[in-house]
Amino acid sequence: MVTAGGDGTARVWNVHSRSAIEILRGHSDAVYAAAFSPDGRLIVTASADGTARLWDTTEGAITLRSWRVRGADVAFSPKGPLMVIAGPGDVAQVWDAETLRKVGPPLRHQASVTSAAFSPDGKRIVTASSDGSLRIFQPSTGRLLAASEAHCVAVRSGGRQCVPARSASFSPKGNLLLTEDDDGIVRIRGSGNLRLRLAIPTPAGSQATFDPTGRLVVIVKDGHISRFDSKSGRQRPALPQPFVASAAFSPDGKQLVTQDTGGNVTVWNAKTNDSVLTLGSEEENASLGPSSGSPGGSVAFSPTGDLIATATPSGLTRLWEARSGRRLAILPGGPRPVSKIVTSSDDRFILTAGEVGPTLYSCQACLPIDDLLRLGHWTKEELRKPGE
Repeated sequence: MVTAGGDGTARVWNVHSRSAIEILRGHSDAVYAAAFSPDGRLIVTASADGTARLWDTTEGAITLRSWRVRGADVAFSPKGPLMVIAGPGDVAQVWDAETLRKVGPPLRHQASVTSAAFSPDGKRIVTASSDGSLRIFQPSTGRLLAASEAHCVAVRSGGRQCVPARSASFSPKGNLLLTEDDDGIVRIRGSGNLRLRLAIPTPAGSQATFDPTGRLVVIVKDGHISRFDSKSGRQRPALPQPFVASAAFSPDGKQLVTQDTGGNVTVWNAKTNDSVLTLGSEEENASLGPSSGSPGGSVAFSPTGDLIATATPSGLTRLWEARSGRRLAILPGGPRPVSKIVTSSDDRFILTAGEVGPTLYSCQACLPIDDLLRLGHWTKEELRKPGE
């Protein structure tokens, strides 16, 4: 596992020993992005110092190459050794992370490239630009597959002003593109011809993404969640829970878990907005120390969908069984702010991030039933699932 840090380093962790096995030093400012290659051998980092670096973890985390690419965006292909680095200026470049050679010509725009992302199958790259244009390229050859015009508007003083596209991303199936633009509009386009399909006005500072199915566009702003059908643009009814501090979908997109600013956690049917479960009583949530009215915290489904992990802004971290709502564990850690919580792909480890840095937990509550009985944490009756 790799984490990016504000101290100019990235750390590679052994999730079993909960210790940092490598510290990637070389950046002179905060590292804001870090990603493994699909085979786990290489790491690419991007930093506020204006550089991107490629590291080989099998050789003692040596720096294989450093690029001066201020404002860079970096991404690995999900299907091979290719990676893309956006910048500097009006180009993005595909690299082979194994040979350290450029792959194809530069992917050019008419203005600065702000974002680059691979499609889920790794066969396309979408780039976004400060003039609002989008381009789709074939990674191996650099061949331009589709392009949209710059998004520029007339201004009172004369001339034209372009609206930057801050980011662009593919839907989970790769058939749609979502862009977040500086004019406050979230735009949905077909990924084949980049034809505009939907334009959804949003408040300034909103964050938008596809849900795991790609059927919904989810927009979060100031504690409120808005959901729109990605085909029709029809807005779904709002959740009845106000002041949402954090939210996450289940892996199949059928449920949504939210945590309000008082630490109360609710699981919803994502289609009907019906409340399915309430995790913990209001009295329990209040007595265990959430910071009522405070923003932040985090909730997450495990990749298997069997567990829900929640963390309040004050540092209270809990683990729940998603099916029954039964609390499995309160994780130690004390009153320290937590901003994000994630679980490993096998549900065995929980990682929290906050002001004091990452904390890794070994999840004994996630062990197989026989191991739990052997450790004496639960009885067989307590572990029996509802309906069994």
